[in-house]
Amino acid sequence: MNSRIPVSIFGATGQVGRHIATRLAMHPRFCIGQFIGSPASVGRDYQSVWQEKESELSAHYGTWYPAFPYPDTIPSHPILGISDIPDGAIVLSSIPERAGPDEDALANRGCTIISNSPYRRLDPAVTLAIPGIPYPTDSYIKIPNCATIGLALALYPIAALLDAIPLSISTYQSLSGRGDAKYPQELAIGNVFPLRNSPEDTEARISAELHRLIPNLTVSVSCYRTPTPVGHLIDVALVHKGKLTIPQLEDLWHSHIHAGNACTIRLTNDRLHPQSQPDATVDNGMSISIGNLVDHYDSGIIRMTIVVNNLVRGAAGSLIMALEQWAADK
Repeated sequence: MNSRIPVSIFGATGQVGRHIATRLAMHPRFCIGQFIGSPASVGRDYQSVWQEKESELSAHYGTWYPAFPYPDTIPSHPILGISDIPDGAIVLSSIPERAGPDEDALANRGCTIISNSPYRRLDPAVTLAIPGIPYPTDSYIKIPNCATIGLALALYPIAALLDAIPLSISTYQSLSGRGDAKYPQELAIGNVFPLRNSPEDTEARISAELHRLIPNLTVSVSCYRTPTPVGHLIDVALVHKGKLTIPQLEDLWHSHIHAGNACTIRLTNDRLHPQSQPDATVDNGMSISIGNLVDHYDSGIIRMTIVVNNLVRGAAGSLIMALEQWAADK
């Protein structure tokens, strides 16, 4: 008899949805209830849609883009529509912003929604949450941008030191941050290109999300897409003008880790540069990596580099962690 709690995956055919399904299939407390997709995919076999999307990504980007094969642990079933989600169900949602009103409809039917859709992320009536940073448990929870997650986890423990200290932030985000959307090959292969004034609106989103999570921050954000399959690298400059030291930062991070937050931050040895590819074998990929700390004392600037696995800690994993916390608080 299966005593695990079923969870509907809304947006199950998308890249984040596929990673959610992988994690739920092996979860000790939860299991996959339903695969929910767009009207175009309803009725199709989940495994065939998964394989089709992965094949398209590999064919478009070439052999350097690693395929994500369909796991044996996931039974394949037909994809269902939103009307098939039972009233009061638990729903993990990873849908485009344009489909966001469907989440409201589910919430009105008594469903618990934990979502990484940009829809209503900045709505004060909806909780914006990052597991590892305290937040109120609610029945409608939003997870922010993957880069925001890495930044907030690094900055939250030291926020008290950052009042009135401006931050300049540059993010270098992998192609998987756009899911199954395909960039033109002349941009994606061998180029770093800015996202400013792009339809993604990433810079404005990160700035606004950080302000919701840590209101005292003053930030300037620049975002770039890089030809990397997985992993967001973030460069931060803190303009401290002699009011802040690296040992102060490290002491606060260590205190945060020793207070039971071991799966939020991993500090690299000897302040070396974090790995360019986030290691999913360490803490199951749930820690961000902080390193490359340098104090340019003459200019009053401390620099650091943050790396976050955007498909693990940044998207699917954070949704699962928020689900676990929601269940623990019930």
